[in-house]
This record gives sequence, structure tokens and C-alpha cells, in this order.
Amino acid sequence: IENPKGKLNNDGDSVVLKDANGSVVESVLYNTDLGSVPNENESLVRTQTNTLVVSTTPTKNSSNILTPRPPKITTSTSHTTPSTPNTANTTNTEPTVTNTQVSEVALPPLSPQTSPTPLTPPTSPVPQVSPVILKTLRLSELYPNTGGNDATHEFIEIENTGDQSVSLHGWILKDASGTTFLFSKDAMIAANTFNAFLRPETDISLNNDGDTIVLIAPDGAIVDTQTYDHAKSTFSFARTENLWNWTTTPTPNEPNVVSGNSPSISTATETGTSSTSNTSSTTQSNGTNTPFVLTIDEAKLRPDGTRIKIRGVVTALPNTFNSQTMYVQDATGGIQIYKNDCIFPTLAEGQSVTITGVLSHVNGEARLKVMNQTSMIVGSTISAIAPNTVAPDDDSSVGSLMTIAGIITSKSGTRLGLNVDGNTWNIDLPKTTATTYRTGDAVQISGILANTKNGTVLKARSEQDVTPLPKADTKQPAPNIMTTESTESKQTLAIVLILLSSLAFIGLKLRPRFYALTQSYGRKPSLPPRA
Repeated sequence: IENPKGKLNNDGDSVVLKDANGSVVESVLYNTDLGSVPNENESLVRTQTNTLVVSTTPTKNSSNILTPRPPKITTSTSHTTPSTPNTANTTNTEPTVTNTQVSEVALPPLSPQTSPTPLTPPTSPVPQVSPVILKTLRLSELYPNTGGNDATHEFIEIENTGDQSVSLHGWILKDASGTTFLFSKDAMIAANTFNAFLRPETDISLNNDGDTIVLIAPDGAIVDTQTYDHAKSTFSFARTENLWNWTTTPTPNEPNVVSGNSPSISTATETGTSSTSNTSSTTQSNGTNTPFVLTIDEAKLRPDGTRIKIRGVVTALPNTFNSQTMYVQDATGGIQIYKNDCIFPTLAEGQSVTITGVLSHVNGEARLKVMNQTSMIVGSTISAIAPNTVAPDDDSSVGSLMTIAGIITSKSGTRLGLNVDGNTWNIDLPKTTATTYRTGDAVQISGILANTKNGTVLKARSEQDVTPLPKADTKQPAPNIMTTESTESKQTLAIVLILLSSLAFIGLKLRPRFYALTQSYGRKPSLPPRA
């Protein structure tokens, strides 16, 4: 890379390589103290032993060639004048040369009468052997949010896990913003001890909303790096064995303690089920610690700010709803995964993932905030996802993939009102799908149940999540009009109808007699003839 931004200082500099997420991949340092500053037309090259060595053969865009500098040959000679008669005020004006770099030694001519004085041939300089760098140091504790004056009380603690003292000369601390602290020559850490370095000493500010601290050895190797998310007041982020956790008991310059009110943590193997414990790690028979894994249902019950690990399958990919979120689900429920930089690994729906992050809530919905891609381990298993069915008031299902069926009762843009068993659900459809359906249509919809500012919404992920149905398939309950009062009225009406029918039948049977009677009563009586 020609003319890199910032240039490379001739008297020493540090070069950092980061990935697309801003995470430090590697960092190297050269300076005069380390004896590794190249001169003009020289370069620093990486050797097979993973060290940087000065070479006089720069090899831009090709494999490195190590051509060491020519050895410096030094000799100490003393030139004296031949013996001469002693004369007054005679002085030797020949200078004495010491430690002079020469390419060859010029000898004075020899006379035949004298034997040559044996000369000690110049000796090659003893090769300089780089001191062994003990890399038994690691980050131990970070105290970002002190609850008081952060400018004076914040500290970064380093632990020496080895059985020898380690010089900190040439070691570097660096944060995510690029602020760098180079330790002085006389800094030391004794064997099996802890040293806390305050912010006024390092000038490194630990951000309360999250930061990354990197520990770099004098040879440029990254020895340790640690990222934390939102820091609660008076909590320190501490390592106990190989596990980091928040604790309310900061312990500068002392072994770390997980406080009694720290959240209980579930432990599990990579393939096993979790079990609840009140310790921060699980100790195996070999004495090593394994990270804990919570079920999603257990994770949701932890306090905000708790660093947790979950395992599940992807139910909604990044960019389905927005560029910063995705959803993961296990047998106990689902949860939103949030990443501020929008950079996620390559994923597929149904793919298994293990994610470490910090729990928080937005609009009452649980989310796991992830800082970098190293906190997301993508598995090779991809399986089908079975949506859940839940009751409308089941808050535990928020974040889960579910399916419902009903009749569209209202529509405004991409928002639908869906009547499901007499209850109205809010549905968000993709823009490409919303124009397909109208009020009165019967549909089955799958999606992620999410909390928004306007309430709980079922969010369809794509047009494949919406299926038209015949109205009979929606299983809408028929209105119940058979009350006790209406049943008694119908029984009375039936009796009246029966009586009327009976009377009508009797009337038909007696009709001839009624007709004869009416005829007899209707005729006038005959008068006797007049005389």
C-alpha cells in the first residue's frame, strides 16, 4: 500500500490492521527502544518465527527476503611512533582511534630487519539475541462506570499468570478509538499478581456505553482483547478464570470476586441442556471453565445489562425488518438480536447460532445487543422452523415466530386488523404483499410477534408468510343466539301453533254440520194459504 494515510515515522511507529467491523486483527510496533528501526532503503519483514527483522532488501508486492545488515567490525588500535632519541619538547601527535568501523585493516610496511608483530585479527561482533518476551499477561478487570469521578477512578487491570516477573517495557494498551498507552521501561508485574492502571496514568477513557481494550506485546502480537457493552454504575467487568462477568465488587490489584448479587448463570455444554447455578462458570473435572448457555426464556428473566449467551436457530434474517436486527428462537421462545454496525455473518433461516451479548429491553421487548462478529458463532446445522400458536395476551411469545388465521377487518397501508376468534390482531405486511388483500378476505399469516410503540404486532417476513384461505378455514365462531329466554319463547309458540292447528282441524270436521245449521236457520217459515 503506497503512501498510507498517516505515513510511517522513521523513528518509530505502530501499525494496526482491523477487519470490516473495526475489530483489531493485528498490531505491530517498531521503535528505537526495541532496536528495530530501519534505515534508508531498509524495511521491516516478518520472519518464519513471527518476528519483525530489519532487511536491506525491500520486496514490495512479493515474498519477503531477509537480507541482514552487514556486521559491524570493530577494532581498537593504538599507533605509536618508532623509538627515537629523546629530544626535548617532543610529543606524539598521532591520534588514538577506538571503536572505528572499518572494512579492512591497513598494516604498516615491514622492514626486513624486524619481525612482524603478530596482529589479533578483528573479531566478528556477537550476534544480538532478542530477549524472550514472556506472554503470561492478560486483561483481568475493567472499571468503566465508577458511579463517581470516572476521570480519576476508572482503571484497567492486568494479571500476570506466570511464575516469573514480567517487564512491561514495550507493552501497549489500546482502546477502540485508537488511544494508545505505551508502558515505561521500569514498569513490572510480579509473578501471579494483579496491577490496576488508573485512567490518569494511561489516558484511556473506558466508555460507559461499550468499548474494546487490547493488550499488545512488544513484538506487536495481540496477547488479549476484551469487549464490553453497556456498563451499569458501580459495576466492574471482571475475569474469573476464563469467563468475564459484571460484578458489584471492583477489586483493583487483587483477585477478582463475583459478588453475591450478581445474576445467577446457567451452565451447559455445547450440545447439552442448561441448568441454573449461582456461580459464574462450570468447573469440569480437568479444572477448566466452560461458558454458560441460557435458554431464551431464562435469558429474558435476567436484569438488563447482564452479559449472557444463548443458542437457537435464525427465524428472521438481518434486513428483514431493518438492517440492525434479526431474530433467534429456541424451544422456549424467541428474542431480537441487535447489532449497531449492521454487519452480520452470512446466515440462513433455520441456521443454528450461538450468540453472546448484553440483555436490554426496547418497548418492553427483550433484545440481545451484540458488539462484534466474534460474539456470533454460526453452526452448520439448518433445520425447518415450526411456528408457534399463542393466546393474544401471552407476552412470553414476543420475539417468537408464530402463525394465526382470521378475517381482515381493517386495512391502512401495510397495517391490517385481523379478527382471530373474536380478538383483533395488528398485522404488518411487506409492501409488496399489502396490495393483494382486502377487507373481508380470510388469510393465514406467519411472522415474528414484536412489541412496538403502538403495541404488539405480528410482522410477516415476506409474501410467503401470507396465505389466502376460504372463510370456512378460519374457524370463526358462529354467533350464539340460543339463549334460555329465546328457547322458552319458541316452546310457547309451538304450543300455540299446535292448539291452532287442532282447532282448525276440528273446524274442518264440523263444517258440514255448521253449514246445515246455518241453512236451516236462514230459511223463512211457510205461511198457511189464505182462505
